[in-house]
Amino acid sequence: MIGLRKSAVSVVSDLLDIQRKALLSGDIDKLDGMEVALDRAFSRLKREGAGLSDLEQVTAAAKRNANLLQAAKAGVTQVRAHLGTARQTTLTTYDASGQTRPGGQAPSRTLARG
Repeated sequence: MIGLRKSAVSVVSDLLDIQRKALLSGDIDKLDGMEVALDRAFSRLKREGAGLSDLEQVTAAAKRNANLLQAAKAGVTQVRAHLGTARQTTLTTYDASGQTRPGGQAPSRTLARG
């Protein structure tokens, strides 16, 4: 079928929908290369033009995805912070009198069963 090329608006809309689904499902691999594909599609859209209602729909989808990307970024930032504090945990031990010994220091004597 010659001449049945998708319109630039359809290509952009499809890519934005793929991006949205990938963000919602956490499919990071699918997002790889998405920036380049969207950049090309938006360049084509700029060259070809589109109607006002089509552009409004694309704008709404792009804003929606921008919000999802910001939420994903905030989530990654939170996880990194959490992992950073989790790695900084120290072992605390207690002696016979209930006093703490920082860093897991061993007591000066060892008990053994006789």
